[in-house]
Amino acid sequence: MIEIRTLGPLDIQQDGADVIGGLTWKKNRAVLLYLACRDQRSATRDTLIGTFWADRPAEKARHSLRETTRIFRRQFGDDAILTQDEDVRLAPDRFVLDLEQFDRMTARDEWRRAARLVRGEFAEGLVIKGAPEFEAWLEIRRDAWRGRAVEALCRAIDGLLAGNGLQEAAEFAGRALHLAPTSDAAVQGLMKCQVLAGNRTAALGVFDAFAERLTEVGGIPETETLTLVDRIRSGAEKAGASWRKGETPRPPRRAPFVGRDRELKVMMETWQGCVHEQVATAAIIRGDPGTGKSRLAEELLGRCLLAGALTVTVRAVPADRGAPRSIARTLLRAGLMEAPGGVGASPSALATLADAVPELRERFPSADGRVGDFGVAFSEFVVAAAENVPVVLYVDEAQNADAPSMELLHRMLRDARDVPVLLVITAPRGSTTRELDDLHSRIGRDLPGREVRLDAFNAEGIDQFVQQWFPDYEADQRERLVRRVLLDSGGVPLLAIEMMHAVKAGLELTDTAPGWPEPFRTLEQTLPSDLPDAVTAAIRVAFRRLSIDAEEVLKALSVLDDRGSPGDLASLSGLDADAVDRGLDEAEWEQWIAHDPRGYSFVARIGRDVVRQDMLTRGQRRRLVDAVTRLRSSGG
Repeated sequence: MIEIRTLGPLDIQQDGADVIGGLTWKKNRAVLLYLACRDQRSATRDTLIGTFWADRPAEKARHSLRETTRIFRRQFGDDAILTQDEDVRLAPDRFVLDLEQFDRMTARDEWRRAARLVRGEFAEGLVIKGAPEFEAWLEIRRDAWRGRAVEALCRAIDGLLAGNGLQEAAEFAGRALHLAPTSDAAVQGLMKCQVLAGNRTAALGVFDAFAERLTEVGGIPETETLTLVDRIRSGAEKAGASWRKGETPRPPRRAPFVGRDRELKVMMETWQGCVHEQVATAAIIRGDPGTGKSRLAEELLGRCLLAGALTVTVRAVPADRGAPRSIARTLLRAGLMEAPGGVGASPSALATLADAVPELRERFPSADGRVGDFGVAFSEFVVAAAENVPVVLYVDEAQNADAPSMELLHRMLRDARDVPVLLVITAPRGSTTRELDDLHSRIGRDLPGREVRLDAFNAEGIDQFVQQWFPDYEADQRERLVRRVLLDSGGVPLLAIEMMHAVKAGLELTDTAPGWPEPFRTLEQTLPSDLPDAVTAAIRVAFRRLSIDAEEVLKALSVLDDRGSPGDLASLSGLDADAVDRGLDEAEWEQWIAHDPRGYSFVARIGRDVVRQDMLTRGQRRRLVDAVTRLRSSGG
């Protein structure tokens, strides 16, 4: 069987091996390509001569054609090339053409398989001097197949990003933009990949370069592209002050998202049902600390954002349990009150919310009316917002959320029954509050939604990480690393990721340390001193990669019980305001801390504990604790 691959550099293989001999000559390959792409894979001798040897005398041209067909027969066998009268034809049962495979796949909507056939431009790099007829034919084919190839790549990207196919989607997006540098669909695909990879800054940079290319040819971006850019900017992660001035930050310290394909599929089905059925829905993600609850939720929210939803995130800490309605008010401050449709709420509802969140008076200066029930007003506002765009509210670490806010969110789901509102909740496995139990009991009974539970990884899951991060490792190297990481991390993704970051940075793992964790103990119940040395060493390596400003900010934050404001951290660290901002920006970018309108907190308790116990001397820790006491007693 002879395979001819045309969507990229021309590749001809016979029985799985590259064709050699006379077929390495460009003109002979071009003749084979030309015949393979014609109807019935046939052409007259005069057509072939006019296309490839028009500049030669008739007898010499016919001799060249005879020599080419002789080379074909010698390479492929006499039965592969059929000549009858004035026709030259390729035997139909001997040749496989990727274009025909592409047609069959796209007809069946198999976009991913079709996209894998696209390696580049049609017959990329092929040039035949002295054959203007062939060059004209080649250019027409390239124009026709370029559009079809880009369409297949972009359709495949959309399908892959709906699941956990980010790496392949990014490869397809790069190919699409290479083929069509001014294609809106291609640049949208690449921007989506960058966002889901955790790098919104890079996504906006891709757009800026695209807009410059369009300007050079007198074009402007399509409305859909501009809308996507607005979504990315509105949901952008907080970038550092120096980066906003034009400096390029290093890529975020973000692990590949692996091992959670099934759970992501469940969450995406939940979201799609919410939108398609126009019904309020709940999605609950449970798992032990460090198993990736927040990461799964972030993957879901990223896809919701790119689909046009308003996404709002708040992270609860233990202090919130004693602050009634703090989570609900923070959701408003964190972006909900910016919802375009919120203006549709009644004056009474807006007045009620503005009474609790004064910033709303700036958003709706005409809000006036009698102050009523906050829960009723909140539900009315969310319903009004969701009538304009789908709304996704995400409460991370919901076991720490105050009871009134959780009850208010339950009521909102009931009142918003006929609009697309998705409430996403993460909480540790086994942690229980009356509000979480109530929400769980309603799912599938009178509330649409799903719950997924995350377990620690087994060897197969850890191996997926290792393959992504250490692609050059031989099988035995990979096996040793998987075994060591699994033993030290207990399969907890958070710890496994820190270990592999550290190995990348040069940490050497030994085979002598005991395994972890102890029976019946979770990461939340474990002190840094209880962890294997390799794990705490890995966290220390990550800490030492930070700048002095970021280190000092994290040290100060580690002695606070819950969260800290920039002002608190400036007082505790002794840094000036600009240095604190730089440190916070870097620590957030490197995923040590998370931010909401109330301040900053550590993403993982184990990170806080390692900084507090291992990165501070006893004297430093005592002085910072005393400073916190003075700060609180002074009302700070």
